[in-house]
Order: sequence, then structure tokens, then C-alpha cells
Amino acid sequence: MKTIVKSAAVMLMCVAVAFPANAQFDGKEGNDFGLWMTVGLDKKINKKWSVGVEFEYRLKDNIEEGKGWGASNRWSIAVGADYKPISWLKLDAGYKFIRDHSLPEWNEEDQEETEAYWGSKHRVYASATGS
Repeated sequence: MKTIVKSAAVMLMCVAVAFPANAQFDGKEGNDFGLWMTVGLDKKINKKWSVGVEFEYRLKDNIEEGKGWGASNRWSIAVGADYKPISWLKLDAGYKFIRDHSLPEWNEEDQEETEAYWGSKHRVYASATGS
């Protein structure tokens, strides 16, 4: 019985996700649709150490309006490590490389549109968590 309920719940969620959510549709532009995909992999080295890697890919809004799946907005790759020196304290640090696409913008002063371009960003992070 539990298996049937779980299967029905999964099917219901899949059907619900398949229908577009038009909560912010204003009728002027096409349906707004973007997609963020993330894949991560974590590996526990030993009782105190673990490492991870993550890849993210984002597609722009209004993907269905002629740009198709080539409408990339951003991609990134991150690596990090966790260390537990004592049972109640976790330290972690990592690095993320981000490549993002900036759209053209109207420059009021020059009365012209800027060009679209790809830019790179580097993020370094560190944290300590107590529990």
C-alpha cells in the first residue's frame, strides 16, 4: 500500500511540474521560462575530511522565443572541502568560477545600446558551523 501511495505522489508531482505556472504572466510578453540545473558530487575521505565538486548551468528567461536551448545565461564550477576538527565544529572552504552573460543595455547618456558580453567571476568562501 505504501508503494502505491508513493508512486501516486511522484506521478502527481510530475504532472504538476509539467503545467506552466502563470502566476506572473502579464499577457504582454511570452510565457517566461528559464531553467537552472545543478549537479554535485561529495566524497567523504575519512571521519574528519570530505570534498565536493558542483557544476551549475542556467538558461535565460523566455527560452521558447526562438533562442532555444542555446540561450545560456550562466555556468559555474565549484570545488570545496569540509573539515571536522572536533565533533561539534565543522570548517569548510571552497572556490567557485562563474561565467555569466550580460545582456545589452540602453545607455541614456550616449543614446546607444551596449553590447552583450560574457564575464568571469571568482568567488572564494569559508565558514565555520557549530552544532
